[in-house]
Amino acid sequence: MMPLNALLALTILCDSNLRRRKELVFIVALAFADVLFGLGTLLTGCFRIHASNMLADGGNTTLPMVSPWSCYFTLRNMLTIYGMEVSILMLTAISLERLMAVAWFQKYANIGIRKLVAWAIAVFTFPLIPLSYASYQVYIASVQGALTSATCGIGPPDWYGLFHNWFSGTVGIVSVVLYGGVLLAYRKAKKLL
Repeated sequence: MMPLNALLALTILCDSNLRRRKELVFIVALAFADVLFGLGTLLTGCFRIHASNMLADGGNTTLPMVSPWSCYFTLRNMLTIYGMEVSILMLTAISLERLMAVAWFQKYANIGIRKLVAWAIAVFTFPLIPLSYASYQVYIASVQGALTSATCGIGPPDWYGLFHNWFSGTVGIVSVVLYGGVLLAYRKAKKLL
């Protein structure tokens, strides 16, 4: 799916007619977020294959110890975690945008593309706050001398897992509720016609 999302984003960005359509701003942003998540997942899979081959080929089950920071703060981890959260938020932003377009179409017509792009940038920025704090905590644990196996089984701090699960679930429910509002607004508008 990652190449298809990249192709979708490039198609919309390269065609001037498509770039002018407001509803496609969030579609491009979602495609880009999915590309980030897909790339992180691909890199994580490649790393796991490499690590398991290292253990299988050498017969060595004792890998060198490294700091949690060396394991956690990698491109694959950051892309996976960040891409997942941005994708969830972007789906909710799309739900809200569709609700506005259907329920409050006159107000939606006055919203410019630049404002929607600013909203998309805000969606991409928000997950950086908890991710930065979790990264800071892993860094502090590394400075204090904690070590982990080089297979890098370490993840974010425990609170971040709880936050992420709560966040994902809550934002997902909000997205579904918003789409329920889209359906109700559509039925109401259809009765008026």
